[in-house]
Amino acid sequence: SMQSTPEEKERFLALRNKYENESLSDLVKNSKEFVRIVEHDGELVQKVDPVFLEPEYSNIFDFRAHFFAPKKQFMNRYFDTFWVNITLLWAMSLFLYVALYFEWLRKFLNYFEVIAGRFSKKQNA
Repeated sequence: SMQSTPEEKERFLALRNKYENESLSDLVKNSKEFVRIVEHDGELVQKVDPVFLEPEYSNIFDFRAHFFAPKKQFMNRYFDTFWVNITLLWAMSLFLYVALYFEWLRKFLNYFEVIAGRFSKKQNA
């Protein structure tokens, strides 16, 4: 739609030249790849333009998707990758805050120190 008239196409190309990062574009599109399609387990696998591939899920609890997937599945619903990543970052930050507050790392290390002490006493005896 941004290229329907020559003026809009010119404006689009100006925006693209101003804001496009060529290295990032090559990374996302994997355009430097010489082998574009490979055979793996009897199936053809596309190696270029992974950002445009939809992730394939086998069941409801399958959370795996390729790195540049445009959307992720959770409980049979699809969510935009941006919001999944933001949610995971917030959840990890909250977990680490709680871990710091309750000093779980210190307790964890003390637990293994006790176990290591018991193990070394058994070896010395």
